[in-house]
Amino acid sequence: MMTIDGKTLAQCFEMVAKSGSELEGLITALKNMLVEKLEKKGNEWPFVLAGDFQSSDRLDDSDWVYTDVSYSLPLKSRGKGKKLAERYLGFQISMLGDGIAVNGQDAEPLLHVFCWDQAVDFGDEYYLGFPLERDETFDVLEGRLLTWGTMDSRQWNSCAWTFSLKLLGLNNPDDLRKYVIDPAFALLAGEDVVKALPEGSVPFVRYPSKDELQEI
Repeated sequence: MMTIDGKTLAQCFEMVAKSGSELEGLITALKNMLVEKLEKKGNEWPFVLAGDFQSSDRLDDSDWVYTDVSYSLPLKSRGKGKKLAERYLGFQISMLGDGIAVNGQDAEPLLHVFCWDQAVDFGDEYYLGFPLERDETFDVLEGRLLTWGTMDSRQWNSCAWTFSLKLLGLNNPDDLRKYVIDPAFALLAGEDVVKALPEGSVPFVRYPSKDELQEI
């Protein structure tokens, strides 16, 4: 075991436990906000819920610490008839490892907000981790949005996308609404990236070029 006094070790574990409790509160708040936004009476979103949240998590090599957790909410186009999920709207919280290893950025906990064609599954290695696999459809828009495919303002499910925020920049429910919920639904509604993810807003991660983000 590494050289460390008992008091310091106990304080480290106490901090991790406290952080975990705070993260559970954040997760609950985000899940509730997403569902409330989707189910708000009178909304005109072209999509509806297609099921419950799907969760996935990952432990470090010691199996003592969670490095990432994720929740994915299935969506389908509005209309009659039974339809399969077309996209998954959700978030991935990364505290350690490749989920925070954005090239050119100081390593710190991140919240990734996404709309993907599949739910995050760490067991199947389907999650956001850096560097990204090379993909001809991949692009970075305005330094703030990762996309796979071509965005079409007329079609909510035209492509997959992700934006990231510094977790410690989100301090209250208003921050979650302003920087997570509203931007995500603005993008789904076809809003321009610059308006949905405004320049200068502290919590948003600014990505490097797409070549710097992808594997060599």
